[in-house]
Amino acid sequence: MMQDNTLFVRSQGSRSVPAEAEGGTAPILVQGADSYEDPKVSIRIIGQCNFRCPACCTGSSPSRKGILSPDDFERVVDILAEERFRGILNLSGGEPTLHPDLPDMLALLASRLPENRVILFTNGSWIGQPDWRRRLTSFLSFSQVTVRLSLDRHHVVGALRASAMPRVRASFDYLEQVAFRRAQAFLDHCVAGGGIPGRHFDVAFKGDREAAQSYLAPLGEAPVYCIELEKKPEKRAKKLGYLAVDLDDAGYPMVYLTLGHVLRNEPFGGIDALPKALAINREALSRWKGTARP
Repeated sequence: MMQDNTLFVRSQGSRSVPAEAEGGTAPILVQGADSYEDPKVSIRIIGQCNFRCPACCTGSSPSRKGILSPDDFERVVDILAEERFRGILNLSGGEPTLHPDLPDMLALLASRLPENRVILFTNGSWIGQPDWRRRLTSFLSFSQVTVRLSLDRHHVVGALRASAMPRVRASFDYLEQVAFRRAQAFLDHCVAGGGIPGRHFDVAFKGDREAAQSYLAPLGEAPVYCIELEKKPEKRAKKLGYLAVDLDDAGYPMVYLTLGHVLRNEPFGGIDALPKALAINREALSRWKGTARP
């Protein structure tokens, strides 16, 4: 790691555009929509998480059911390839590293969508376990993958709530120290392996730049991605520019026009609805940019 304590904090920009879509989507675009040609697509590959974070933006927990099958994942990837998708793909959960087929999923993305950036979210609970270095090295071996480690007080509380430890300050402090040690080991391994900060790995923080600089200062200089804190995720705005393939309450894969539709349980349709949902988001982006898509 570098010697000073300056953080690289990568924040998203924010703009808005008059746009409408089915499902009551608000007339605004998701933050950062000006930084890529296609919308972002979030693919939840597993519902279960080994943390129980307050106000989880995906509604995940240790008891949440659902896992995306390899066949359904391949259908999603095939559709995106057929639609010549060139946006950012987020692999989320739950905790994605709990999915037994994650390595094969990353390999499929590398084969079918080699030009797309893939963000792999993780709470990092597996770092420090046997074979963790080999696992992380395998994730980083895919050049288009960014491994994004979440670190903030919300995740520490989530770890505590999912544990058998007493819910007292001493338990929180201990788990926070563990989280920082894992984060440091994560960063050191990524750098030692030749990973490019901000391209192959970064740290996700829920909050603004100033809060990130203060809380993450013990890590030294590190690539940080700030995420807007949603205090009431179930009331998240329906912003175009970011759609989702998610698992409904029964664990079935469904397409959601925006992230705001997910926790409201307002699916756009099954996997076959993905091309239409993608077209609606693309059209909104095109109108906002003032350019027509081919």
